[in-house]
Amino acid sequence: MKTLKILCSLFLFMALVSCQRESQLTDSQRDEIIDGVKKMAIQFFVDSDAKNIDAVLNHLDNSKKFFWVFPPDPTHISRDDLASALKAEIETDNSVKSTWDNIQIEPLTANLAYYQGSFRQVVTEPSGDVSEFFGIESAVIILREDGWKFLNGQTYFAPVQSE
Repeated sequence: MKTLKILCSLFLFMALVSCQRESQLTDSQRDEIIDGVKKMAIQFFVDSDAKNIDAVLNHLDNSKKFFWVFPPDPTHISRDDLASALKAEIETDNSVKSTWDNIQIEPLTANLAYYQGSFRQVVTEPSGDVSEFFGIESAVIILREDGWKFLNGQTYFAPVQSE
């Protein structure tokens, strides 16, 4: 129920901001925002797959407004909790290859955007065992002085069944 409230609040916020601000963005500004957010999302996977933890953490906004959700768990986690989980995953000996299947970006204001997309991750363990995961993600992205950052969102993973 808590997740539903968070998601409803997020969608209401996006709808209000979108209705009030979208007309103020030029086509050029919209294109620049879409390009910047897409590059950030792609670079996040590049940094994560390369096990560059400092770069990965740099993609997360460092404000008290940050939170993330991993459905079906209804609780949201803080930046520190997500950072700990990302560090633990990166420190494994697994090799990961992440790719976006698609990504859609909607500029909300000059410094806020919403994106949603689907992706795949292929995880190879040191033993040679390979697992593939499908994920969907949506997030609000905020522009800070040093670039676009994840402000809040959700990621859902599901294993891909082998044929």
